[in-house]
Amino acid sequence: MRSATPEEFTRIMAIIQAVTWTPTDFDWHGNRAEALALCKSIHGYKPKKGNCHGCETQVLNILREAVNLPGVNQKVSAERYERRMALCRACPAFHPKTVSCGRLGIDALTPKPVEIDGVMVKPCGCSLFFKAEIKHSSCPANLW
Repeated sequence: MRSATPEEFTRIMAIIQAVTWTPTDFDWHGNRAEALALCKSIHGYKPKKGNCHGCETQVLNILREAVNLPGVNQKVSAERYERRMALCRACPAFHPKTVSCGRLGIDALTPKPVEIDGVMVKPCGCSLFFKAEIKHSSCPANLW
């Protein structure tokens, strides 16, 4: 798997922000063909014919990993999500305009270290709307 280019990063972020995914339902909201093309270009994966939920989830996970986001699988409780977001909002790396850890997308590719509690930390550049809800994701500053 190769890294996403800045242009691909922008498109992938738009696609994954629009997608509706649950353990039982999937909707690309008109972006499926582009998602498949990006997935094949970045990873080489092309699902078999049809659109089974498992294959669609695999495509989504490949795209998420290409922009430094964990795969979709298990989400945290609403309380834990809010606790994580509160910690993020208080962090010096937080960007309120994009609700991201550092510069959205840019820090995923070329992080600019930020001092957090006396330690230099490389922000991940992730959209916190997504990252904070995924059970197995973590904060680069180890705040959660």
